Amino acid sequence: DAETFYLSLPTPTAMGVQPAMLICDALTERGVLPLDRRAQVELCLHEAVANGVTHGNLGVHSSAKDQPEGYRVFSQLINERLHDPRCRSRRIDVYVRWRQNEILLSVADEGEGFDVGDLRMQPDGSARSGRGFLFMRALADGLTIGDGGRGTTLRFAV
Repeated sequence: DAETFYLSLPTPTAMGVQPAMLICDALTERGVLPLDRRAQVELCLHEAVANGVTHGNLGVHSSAKDQPEGYRVFSQLINERLHDPRCRSRRIDVYVRWRQNEILLSVADEGEGFDVGDLRMQPDGSARSGRGFLFMRALADGLTIGDGGRGTTLRFAV
């Protein structure tokens, strides 16, 4: 007996409307998301959406940050891809499902995916990227990556 809702946004909109905050607002208003879990859920969902938008739909890889002017190059690539009609038309889909004691949040992008085996399993203090999955793994009660890296599902006990 799960209840659900679904949000599908084009890439530029997903970047601009803060879907994690809006979804957490909706779950809080429905009495599903307790305030003591909200920050964890919102941070993890924000990371999943940001990864889907940036690395998935826009195809901007974190390796751009490893160059001498990395963050400038990274931002420039994002802006360029946001003007590419093919990237702009890709969507981010968020499926929200909850039962009495758990919330499942699934984020899907339309990018090329990635090799899940390349994910960092341990923190690397010198890394300029890759920390999002570490945060999600630490804060969520479950993290599953599927569809060749195009889907992330987060599970939270509530």
